[in-house]
Amino acid sequence: MQNPTLVFEALAELTQNHNDLSKYLSFEWYTATTSHDEILTLAKKYHIEQLTHVYNYVPLNNVPSLLNTSSVVLVLTNKPTKNGPFSVMTTKFFEALGCERPVLCVQSDKGCLAQVIQQTNAGLAGENIEQVKTFILEKYSEWKQMGYTTQEVNLSAKNSFSRQAEAQQFIQLLSQL
Repeated sequence: MQNPTLVFEALAELTQNHNDLSKYLSFEWYTATTSHDEILTLAKKYHIEQLTHVYNYVPLNNVPSLLNTSSVVLVLTNKPTKNGPFSVMTTKFFEALGCERPVLCVQSDKGCLAQVIQQTNAGLAGENIEQVKTFILEKYSEWKQMGYTTQEVNLSAKNSFSRQAEAQQFIQLLSQL
């Protein structure tokens, strides 16, 4: 369901061609212990182990502050096959959207998640290495200039996913019964 290869490939190329990027970039993972070795193996394969840091999950109440200090939030997905997965919309995506952090979704599912990223202007649902590299370089340049990154999220589209909007939709459904 998730394939991080595209971002590893992009970071490998970028760090080869942009020496200063390696000095400042930190690729941080907060994931299940069972995934740590796999991530570190990929980092070594792509020669980015010096910037890859793997941590255990954090408590839910720490997620917003962690997201707010992130320059880019990575959301992993994959292209669907005829057997799936089909447009998995993770809470991580909605948390990043709520914090208005730039989202890098790889590899684009070319479905609902990609559409919502586009509609909300939340970031990029990357389909190829060039798109991912361009997005990372744009955010890196922004961070170098301002000391942080931004994302001009479409607020009306974002608000359609709020708990208040969901409650209104639920009321409408119940009223129709």
